[in-house]
Amino acid sequence: MQEQVTAQKQKPDMVNHPPHYSWLKEVCGVEVIDIVRHMDFDLGNATKYILRCGRKEDADKTLKEKMIEDLQKAMWYINDKIKTLQDGKTEDCNP
Repeated sequence: MQEQVTAQKQKPDMVNHPPHYSWLKEVCGVEVIDIVRHMDFDLGNATKYILRCGRKEDADKTLKEKMIEDLQKAMWYINDKIKTLQDGKTEDCNP
């Protein structure tokens, strides 16, 4: 019975608190969502991908490939934000 309880405690909650986003809570008391919910869409997503870089596993990719993919995703959102600002669709970086 004790083994079942221990196994249940160790199984990560992949919906509400996936470890590739919740690791930051152990470091400074907040999860990634606590930070990005105060940002606009592009900046929040870029931050999310930067903060999870090297922490999310993918069976089809090496850790290095997954890190590169996350950084490329972050860059996509940063470039989208730059384009939005250059096109005059928003005046500042606030939501």
